[in-house]
This record gives sequence, structure tokens and C-alpha cells, in this order.
Amino acid sequence: GTDEQREKYLAPLASGEMLAAFCLTESGSGSDAASIKTRAEQDGDDWILNGEKIWITDAEIADFFTVFAKTSAPNERRQLTAFIVTRDMQGVSHGPHEDKMGIRACPTNTMSFENVRIPKENVLGEVGKGFKVAMNILNSGRSGLGGGSVGGMKRLIALASAQANGREQFGRKISEFGLIKQKMGEMVVDCYASESVVTLVAGLSDQGAQDYAIEAAISKVFATEALYRCADEALQIAGGNGFMREFPYEQVVRDSRINRIFEGTNDILRLFIALNGLDDVGKNLKEVSAGVKGAFDHPIKGFGVIRDYALRRASIATGIPTEMNTFAGLREELKNEQHIFEAGTRHLATASDKLLRRHGKKIVEKQMATARLADIMIHLFVLGAVLSRVSSEIEEKGPEACIQERKIAKAFAGRTERAIDFCMHGLDKNDDSELVAIADHAFDLEKFGFDTI
Repeated sequence: GTDEQREKYLAPLASGEMLAAFCLTESGSGSDAASIKTRAEQDGDDWILNGEKIWITDAEIADFFTVFAKTSAPNERRQLTAFIVTRDMQGVSHGPHEDKMGIRACPTNTMSFENVRIPKENVLGEVGKGFKVAMNILNSGRSGLGGGSVGGMKRLIALASAQANGREQFGRKISEFGLIKQKMGEMVVDCYASESVVTLVAGLSDQGAQDYAIEAAISKVFATEALYRCADEALQIAGGNGFMREFPYEQVVRDSRINRIFEGTNDILRLFIALNGLDDVGKNLKEVSAGVKGAFDHPIKGFGVIRDYALRRASIATGIPTEMNTFAGLREELKNEQHIFEAGTRHLATASDKLLRRHGKKIVEKQMATARLADIMIHLFVLGAVLSRVSSEIEEKGPEACIQERKIAKAFAGRTERAIDFCMHGLDKNDDSELVAIADHAFDLEKFGFDTI
């Protein structure tokens, strides 16, 4: 925003006197935000806004709306522009309260804008540069979802551990049984890893980094999926009680499910992560550069992919030489985990090179292969965050005081190694074509076609 916009709105927004809402999604444009129908036309110095947004968080109680609309100057194609719209403007209204699966205490509504007159001073950023504004907002939202997921996991670990210690079966606390220990161990590892990557991304933001979109996306994908696993396992530990509304577990499962959808679906974000990484690789493969030129300009229209957002931090970038000093200052106690990380980066380089040579420009359409590459990148980035954190803890407290942290690092490194092996194997040997054919068959029938009776 401009200095004038900050002066006018930041104080009431910070105090809670004014509540804000983010208006991007429409009925025909979810992930594909470039297809939005809301329009803003110039009328003298003002803009006239018309359109409808759906699933707007806090729509019925907000006073301040960041609204994205298509705009165009004469003889120019339409571009996305962000506007500040306030409740008191004529033509602003909201629809009925949406009845949702979860986060039911949070109001969600449709927002309608009918011939809303917006002064030119309310353009947020530059005209036609709304994608950049959206990306900046979504970066913060994704980072926030990661942080919220960490808090949820910590609460679940406390609830589930108390439940397991208090419940007896076959004359023993269920916390003594191996499968319950396995669930709790995985929950703790997920929480520690999520907190590590969220903290790393928060550090980038606090340092003023402008291009951490990929890192924010990784933290969102990993932490939200970790929270859902944690919620599911906590409910399982609670057994029948977990299914009852008297206990908090079923609500947590319902509430945490949305995290994998809003602020960018995890499916789309996987493509976003991988395609930007491949773009970086493609620039360095001279023999295929002509074949991929332009393929990554807008691989995912929904988030206005910016080519400059290349995955290059934490030594995740591909093209890494065989002899690496990835963690020159890493503690000796973590050398085995460091070797797993370094081997993983070489696998990532191999996989990226292989996919670009095999598919060239068509890689944009190879979503199953791209998702495998994204999973490698996600695991490696999170592992890098875990190793950095544990190494710092050892440096500060000493090896003997960090036995549990070292066990977590070992467990997560092992998980990462297995996940990368699985993804690498799937690049060459998979059932993708069979699954596509089976899916098309179901789409044609619009039902399951193999009843036994």
C-alpha cells in the first residue's frame, strides 16, 4: 500500500476496530485465478466494480476488503488489479452464512459488488499488477497456516499422550503398546519438523526476503498434511472416545481438513514448487533449453507463477556438484543425516534432468511426475531445516543434552530417504497410465463400474 493507505487503514485494522477479508475466489475460478469474471472499469478518476466472490472468510463481519478484479486500459488485454473496498461503499453486500464441515465458528459468505464506485486512491499496488499483490498476501497466509498447524499438533500431542497414559487395556496402559508408541513418535517428529521449517520461513520473512514464495508453499504443504496425520492418529489413539463429540478429536479432524485446500490447494502448490525448480534447471540445460523456452512463464495461472522464484536456498537447487559442503558447520553428530541430505540432492538433480530431457515443454502437463519431484524437494527442504535446528541445539546445549533431538533428526532423515527412494523409483516404474485410463472410465460412467451383484 501507499503511505496514505497505511496511514488511513493500518491503525484501525491493527486495533480490531476494522476487520479485513480477502476476496479472490469465484465460483468459476478457484485455483485458476486468472479466469476470474469480476471486472473494474475506469470512469473518470474512479473505478466501477462489478462481480461476485465466494467462500470469503469473515465476509459478514468485515469492514475492509481486498478485492481482485480484471482491469484494462484502452487497447490492452485485461490484467488483475487489487482494490481496497470498504463496507460503507454503495453496492457492497454479502450473502447468507455458509454451513461448513469445519471451522464453523468462522463466518464464510459470498460477497457481491454491484456498480461499486472506487476512488483511484484505493488501488492497491499498481494497476494490472494484482498477481504480485495476491502472491505477497498468499505467502503470509501460507506461512501462517504452517504456524497454526504447529500449534494444533502440540495440542494434539498433549491430549493424545494424556489419553494413552490414562487408558488401560489388558491390564496395561495403552501408552505401553508398540503401535501406540509408533503413532506418538511419528506425531512428535512431524511437529518438530514442521516447526523447524515454519521457523526457517519466518526467519526469511523477518529478514526482509521478497522471494520466499516456494519456501512458504513448502511449509504450508508439509505442515498442513502433518497436522491432518496428527489429528487422525490422535483420534485413533482415543478410540471410540475420539469419534464422540464430547471429546475434541473429531472437531480437530474436521477443522484441520480445510488447511490443505485454502491459501492454495496442496495439489496446485506441489506443481508450483516443482515447476519453478525445473525452470531453474532448464536454464542450465543448453541442449534442451530451446525445447522448454516459455514453458514455465505461466505454468499455473492460478498463482501467477513468477519465473524469478527459483528454488535455490538450503542447497536444494539442482545441479549440485558431487562433492558438496552443504552444511560446512554441521555438527559431527549429524554426519549420517548430512550424507542422506546430500545423496537426496543428487537424486533431485538426476530426477530434474531426467524429466526435462524426457518431456521438455510437455512437463507442464505431466502432473504425476511433477508431484513426485515436488515431494523430493519438500522432504529435502524440511530435512535441511531440521538438521540446521538440531545442529544449533547441539552447539548451544551440548550433545548429551540433545539426545532426543538427535533421535528426531535420525528418524526424519530416514523417512526422507525412504520417501525419495519411492519417488525416484516411481519416475521410471509406475502405474500412471493405468490410473489415467481407470479414471477416464469412471468419469465416462460417472459411477463405479464393477459391482459384484
